[in-house]
Amino acid sequence: LTVGYIHALAIDPYNPAILYAGSLGGVFHFSGVNPTPDASANCLFNWAEGHYSNLFAPSGSQMAFWRSYAYRYYSATNAYVGISSTDNHAYYLGPDGNMQDEGPASYWLNLAGCQ
Repeated sequence: LTVGYIHALAIDPYNPAILYAGSLGGVFHFSGVNPTPDASANCLFNWAEGHYSNLFAPSGSQMAFWRSYAYRYYSATNAYVGISSTDNHAYYLGPDGNMQDEGPASYWLNLAGCQ
């Protein structure tokens, strides 16, 4: 148990232009594993930016994490590309708001030469 204050920043998952900030005091119990940047995911996202620039612009977005997803957001196309650690699939979320399962990440990582 930890006693103290939490200062947090969160991105609204429905509107990445909105950033929430807050503080909370009390007694907390933390568990779970923090996601860490994955070189193969970055490799894949870089490859996707180069091969599908009409979907993923501007290039060079930073990787972020939400729940089980490592992802990048592209403001010019209002799109996301990500990999889920739950099922190890690649996902695309376009401006229409429909998340598409693009299949096993291993397929895309191999295609991109990231393995």
